Amino acid sequence: MQGEQDGPLVWFDGEVYQARSAIPKDPGPGDIIALARDGGDELREVDGLFSLACYDPGACELVLANDRFGFRPLYVTETKDFFAYAAEVKALLAVLDKLPAIDEVSLRQFFGFEHMLGERTWWQGIELLPPASLWRFCGKGEQDSSSNGWTKRRYWSFEEIKRDPRPVDDVIEEFGRVWSETVERRARPGTMPLLLSGGIDSRCLLAELREQGADVVAITFGARGCEDMRIAARCAGLAGVPHRCLELTEKNWWEGREESIWQTDGLVNALHHHVVIARNEMHAIRLHSLKSISADVIIQGRNVSSEPEGTWRRNPGSVLLSKYVENPFFSREEVLSASAPDAQRYVEGPSPDCFGFSHRSRRFSIYGGLVLASYCYVIPAYGSFPLLSLVLGSLRDEDRRENRFFGRFLVRRYPRFFRSIPYQRTGRGLLEPLPLRVWRNFAEEGRRRLHDLAASCSASVPGMWRLARSTKPIDRGFADYAVFLNTGAVQRKLLERPLLADDLLQGAARAILQTPVKNHSHELRVLSSVLTLETYLRQVTGFAQPVSF
Repeated sequence: MQGEQDGPLVWFDGEVYQARSAIPKDPGPGDIIALARDGGDELREVDGLFSLACYDPGACELVLANDRFGFRPLYVTETKDFFAYAAEVKALLAVLDKLPAIDEVSLRQFFGFEHMLGERTWWQGIELLPPASLWRFCGKGEQDSSSNGWTKRRYWSFEEIKRDPRPVDDVIEEFGRVWSETVERRARPGTMPLLLSGGIDSRCLLAELREQGADVVAITFGARGCEDMRIAARCAGLAGVPHRCLELTEKNWWEGREESIWQTDGLVNALHHHVVIARNEMHAIRLHSLKSISADVIIQGRNVSSEPEGTWRRNPGSVLLSKYVENPFFSREEVLSASAPDAQRYVEGPSPDCFGFSHRSRRFSIYGGLVLASYCYVIPAYGSFPLLSLVLGSLRDEDRRENRFFGRFLVRRYPRFFRSIPYQRTGRGLLEPLPLRVWRNFAEEGRRRLHDLAASCSASVPGMWRLARSTKPIDRGFADYAVFLNTGAVQRKLLERPLLADDLLQGAARAILQTPVKNHSHELRVLSSVLTLETYLRQVTGFAQPVSF
């Protein structure tokens, strides 16, 4: 995008939504130049998802900026000869003379948390632009040698949200109004594909879109007969929208993940790239969708700590510990120690959830959208500043813990969708009538007893194994990744050549790829992390052809 003739050159990626801002939803060159020239006051008024660059050749000035949460990625690198920025890491690798060294802290964080913290990437010298950044470089005049000509400013932080608790019922009322405005501003006319799971945040989005009269096609993926499929089908039927089910199997689960690893620069464990199975389906419906990312951290309060208030500020490692993945490469102490400086920079705001939002939620919001970027433009529906500031400022952590606030809001605003239709994690509605709760308990206990009886008789009674299989206790997960990974098809392809990851993991990568996994979460995550790293390294170095079945 170009500004005025012979004037600044501008680039903008994203949208803005805040009504108080004079900047339109799809800003033009003049709007972007105004944001870049501003000292940050206008940026503070913008609720949006964006990154921008503005270069004024006359003044020899470059400005880089992004949204307050850093949800739109912009990467930077600087050598003795030049400074470069790009929306993808791979673009910066292309302009460097050689591949930089792997960042050893990033390696530990990737296997400890399945993503990097702070601004780290896989490569030394290439970093993510921090959230709420306003960086200005002036190439004329005398420069401060310590700053290299840069003025780097953070125009907003979670510290600005001051907690002033209010009655929960009052917050519920205001939350409903802000939530409705948030969805309306982010939606676009026309039929919208919507990823619908068995959880409550995507169901909330479906209910609000239908209340606003939006035309929606629901898409659910998972193993055949899983809880997500059953629950989503009930919700789609209740909403009166078409529902498309995409089955994840051992034959198709890896399809598209190599592409998504490349699209996300290998920065998040590909085990979490489930959505790739829906990419073609979403593309065929429409090139715009809202996605329920980040609600679990701030609004649902699922990770609210039970520690005394303020403990997390003195020891941010306690927040990281809840997301640590046990792995054979680096000890817990080694990972936490290496991550301490990155963690300390984001100790801010009224709640430890601000810390989690700045690290894990930010990364998953960025890369969740990038997985689908070539197929569908995805907007995080819950990444709204008015929404988050209301919840964090007006509610105590105790009010939000384990859906206490969100559950009350959902039952009050969308009772048909939430009173009795189960929540995938619990198998219960949020406010079931007593007879239904008693019946559900009775049915589940009966199913378990029948399964145990059938399993004990299956060796001696012909055909009893069928009854045992049909009455197996419900698996709340949407896909059995242990079965997928134990087929070994992806691993066998990678093992045909020397492993690049072995150079970084002291030869242990091969042993991981050769060892079948049990259905333990940390084993699945470690194996998938190795697959992600090895695939990415081969893509970057051109070492091998893409793995395929």
